[in-house]
Amino acid sequence: LLTGLLPQGFPSLPFMLPGGLPQQFQMPDMDSLNAMNTPKQPGAVKRQYSSNGKNYCDLCNKEVCNKYFLRTHMLKMHGIVIDENKTVIANIDTLEKERMGTLSFRCDICHTEHKSRHLLRQHKQDVHGVVPLSTPSNR
Repeated sequence: LLTGLLPQGFPSLPFMLPGGLPQQFQMPDMDSLNAMNTPKQPGAVKRQYSSNGKNYCDLCNKEVCNKYFLRTHMLKMHGIVIDENKTVIANIDTLEKERMGTLSFRCDICHTEHKSRHLLRQHKQDVHGVVPLSTPSNR
């Protein structure tokens, strides 16, 4: 059919011709496409703070792609440290703001805010039974 239009020596390309698609390359029907897009659980969407779920700022409802960006957003935009054990974002500015008392430290379990790392660690130990990891900064 179209093979006469192709340059001489050009291989026949049946996948480009109508009806020439092998079985594994056929388009899915609409029922299977709709099933893929249907939510698994009906009801309200619950905000997730996990590495494989959506991450939202509960102060301004900004959606970020992962937990690292959520921590960074909370620190830069709201002055709140979510995970006091992460030292990646604990730079000189953060330490200075902590000394000045302009940062809050948020419990990643119950989301309460505390004025210092020490108070957050104490809260997590007293309320949630979480014993802090042994690091040079808290020995």
